[in-house]
Amino acid sequence: MLYLKLGTHAGTLDKIALTLGLLAGFLFGGWHELLTALLILQGLDIFTGLLVGGKDKNISSSVMNAGIKKKIGTWIAIILAHVIDIVLFDKQPVAQMGIIFVLLGNEGLSLVENLGKLGVPIPEMITKYLIQIRSHGDKQEVKAGDLPASGIEQVVVVPEEGKPQILTKDE
Repeated sequence: MLYLKLGTHAGTLDKIALTLGLLAGFLFGGWHELLTALLILQGLDIFTGLLVGGKDKNISSSVMNAGIKKKIGTWIAIILAHVIDIVLFDKQPVAQMGIIFVLLGNEGLSLVENLGKLGVPIPEMITKYLIQIRSHGDKQEVKAGDLPASGIEQVVVVPEEGKPQILTKDE
């Protein structure tokens, strides 16, 4: 473990870290790797957006401000999902994980789009994985006897004993 003494400011930094940890716990139910991944992808998306704007000589502060406001809105949506999880799902991160997967897919696809505009070759499998991650948050559980909503492409039947069975729209 690394310990760093920063003189007279060590106590202040400890208080700041404690405050940020308490705030993350309160707003998000704790901090985990998916939130870190989302934060990194959003930062990279902003950076590559600036690179694309510089390449096209079309950097716009209003476009960047709108993008940053949208990214702030995504964090508010994650907080809302956490509140829904507290109220409806006994603090289990069901809604929060769903929205984070959708946001990770969207940010990843936006990043791939920006990299493509910069001429960076991206394998098609990366795009497929990002679409799969984004759609992972769109899953819906249906109880036996209920009909799934329209637009459902596949249903996974999980019996109490045995292997899950995947039923597609064609079956």
